[in-house]
Amino acid sequence: MMTDIIVPEDISPNGERLIHLAGELCQASRAHDVRRVAELDHALRAHALAMVGAMTWSEEAAEADIRVLGHAIAMLRGIAEDLEKDRQALEAGRARERRLRLVYSRAEAE
Repeated sequence: MMTDIIVPEDISPNGERLIHLAGELCQASRAHDVRRVAELDHALRAHALAMVGAMTWSEEAAEADIRVLGHAIAMLRGIAEDLEKDRQALEAGRARERRLRLVYSRAEAE
């Protein structure tokens, strides 16, 4: 998982909140807390939309907010990569289990 996210120093309060929500989502995902992940996913999406809607489109302010959004996306991309690895491992385990059941059912049939 990505843990080396560097947050810009010129982060706004909205940006801080977004990064905080993304961090909490990372922790909930690692803890496999599905209910909390769903809550945080909703809160993160709503906050990101509100943040984009409230952006000051001056060049400096917009760049800082866009960098913060990029950091949050990088954090979430790390979660997605970890979840995909977990899914693949789970599917491999299920495939092994199906093969074992097939072997045992054939042995019992003989």
